[in-house]
Amino acid sequence: MNHIRPLLLCLAIFSFTNVKGRDANKELWVRFRSGLVALPAGFDSCSIENLNAPVRIKAILNQINPAYVAQSIELMRFNPADTIEITGDGRVLRFPDLSSVFLIGFSSEAERDSVKMLLDTLLVTGDVITIAKNCYGQYREYIPNDQYFYKQWNMHNTGEPWIPEDTTWIAGEDINATKAWEYSMGNPTMRLAIIDSGVEDENVDLEEKVDFPGDGLGHGSQVAGIAAASHNNYGIVGVAPRCLLRNHSLGFTTNFEEVIDAIYYNADAGYPIMNLSLGFSEYNADLEEACTYAFNKGSLIVAAQEQRYCEGPSLGDFRNSVLSVTGLTASGIPAYYHRAGGIHG
Repeated sequence: MNHIRPLLLCLAIFSFTNVKGRDANKELWVRFRSGLVALPAGFDSCSIENLNAPVRIKAILNQINPAYVAQSIELMRFNPADTIEITGDGRVLRFPDLSSVFLIGFSSEAERDSVKMLLDTLLVTGDVITIAKNCYGQYREYIPNDQYFYKQWNMHNTGEPWIPEDTTWIAGEDINATKAWEYSMGNPTMRLAIIDSGVEDENVDLEEKVDFPGDGLGHGSQVAGIAAASHNNYGIVGVAPRCLLRNHSLGFTTNFEEVIDAIYYNADAGYPIMNLSLGFSEYNADLEEACTYAFNKGSLIVAAQEQRYCEGPSLGDFRNSVLSVTGLTASGIPAYYHRAGGIHG
């Protein structure tokens, strides 16, 4: 049956098929006692009169005059005898008989709500196991209130750019941060080690987060903001806004010796995450060995995988010990600094 219209003369149709024009927010989910209500054998729909149900059930269904009544679980059968035995204390759990669940639809939410009170009386008699308002599910996500969050398409790309003439945004081309934040925004007792030019705390988004603030170049502070800018109704928000920051400053320039030393130091100090947004033009086996050492100590190194500024091997090439991150644009295509092999972010 492809379509069921609102019924006249208190006639309801039961069907296995989906009802076109359904609105879950106008439905009741009703689970009758197992075996109490059923369609006639061989039928996929029937009138209330022909429904296999006690007279008292039919009388109430006629009284509420639903727009439709449809069987909820399509083409499924549940055997009440099926059990799962929990070995240990000997408890037995039984699968519910979901073939006795029906969706009862109405013309409005208000009608649905008023009828629910009438059907609640069936709970007293034991004819109904559960009665609940049906509704639509929503994917869990958290939208922060930070001032410029609407510009952070990399966190939450709505497909609606903040610059009207920009037509490159594609909804969903982001890191799904808002969904991750529903579960965690970071541990406030954890410090992320930023191995970079330094981290300044003069910006409101970073104040009281940095152990030893200072950044003469500014690059490290930008990286730190992306990682952990506070959720505070100001500026931007970082990926882990509740985390603190460990500033391991390398100054204006750096070399293999300083970076290797920084990795060993932070791994031995127990910092669980290190970020290195830098690279070298030459491969160094001792640098790769340091990354492996950190990994084995339980530290995750997140490294930039890019080729604009560094044509040689990147830390991101150390696949067995480093989480390599590269970039996409707001339309989902590789950024100009993209380097193959990294996780797009």
